[in-house]
Amino acid sequence: MPIGSFGKWTRQVKRVARVSLSKSAMLYIGFVFIAALLWSFVTLNRELPLENIALNIKIVNMPDGYRFIDSVPSKVMCGFKGQGWSLLTRIGRGSQAELVIDFRRFEVAGENVMRVPSLITLLGEQFSRDGIVVTKLDYPAIEARYGNASKRVIVMLDVHNSTGKTYSDEILLKPDSVTVWGSALILDNIETLVAPLTLEEDRSAYDVPVSNGGNALLIEPSTVHVEVNYVKTLIMRETVVLHILNVPQGLKVTTVPTKFDISYNTSAVRRSEKIDTIAIDYEQMLRRAHDGKFALDTTVLELPYQVQGLALSTDSVEYIIERVQ
Repeated sequence: MPIGSFGKWTRQVKRVARVSLSKSAMLYIGFVFIAALLWSFVTLNRELPLENIALNIKIVNMPDGYRFIDSVPSKVMCGFKGQGWSLLTRIGRGSQAELVIDFRRFEVAGENVMRVPSLITLLGEQFSRDGIVVTKLDYPAIEARYGNASKRVIVMLDVHNSTGKTYSDEILLKPDSVTVWGSALILDNIETLVAPLTLEEDRSAYDVPVSNGGNALLIEPSTVHVEVNYVKTLIMRETVVLHILNVPQGLKVTTVPTKFDISYNTSAVRRSEKIDTIAIDYEQMLRRAHDGKFALDTTVLELPYQVQGLALSTDSVEYIIERVQ
């Protein structure tokens, strides 16, 4: 056979082999695909378990102007069993399966609470029509207080200073008011909220949580930013006259002594502002009275302006209450 003819014959053999291999490969892939479809069809027609599925929680029919005070989970982890096709279409990837909670159904209006006693029962109701059974759920129940009223209230700082430093009265507080959500009855009795601040050495900026005062409140924002400027400290010593405030009509209170010494820390800016009087409310005096004396508690004494490091030369004062015409 001539060399040229042999080369042509070789190329034809290779071409036929490639075509044969391509057809075989396509047939093989086709058989695998068909087998996979058959396997999927058979498998998805059986009851199957489905574990560790995260479902979003959706609250519906909650009126505008209502806010949850307590945290409500945004997701729950669940387990299911059911026919494979139902699981695939109802819960599988790409589906929008949710745990839907109807606020109106579970609202306890008189208590301002949404109470869902059994999440697994509720979820079972929503999936039972598809023949799906809920086998587990990591969040058994929800009880969340809500607020249906809101107002803006002022934030007051309650500063605890054990650093030995004196701080300026010009404290940056941002924001100086917050929005609170709760029941109308609670909000009627709230005008201010307190942010307790404990000063620390070598620190001037703080993010301070706002206290709810033991009330069922949602506070927005929940923290305020505080910046404190420390100033040069001067120790001042004064002799002050003690006054009793809000004495009931027809009564007269005499204290012994009527004057005593105090010392306190102040800034150089306020060194010229002398303190010559100090006062206590009549009711506060009676609460601290015993055997003709009452204790001088620096936390309830009223001064012309706030000072730091207040110290008194006496810890109690004798008193006499007289009736007058």
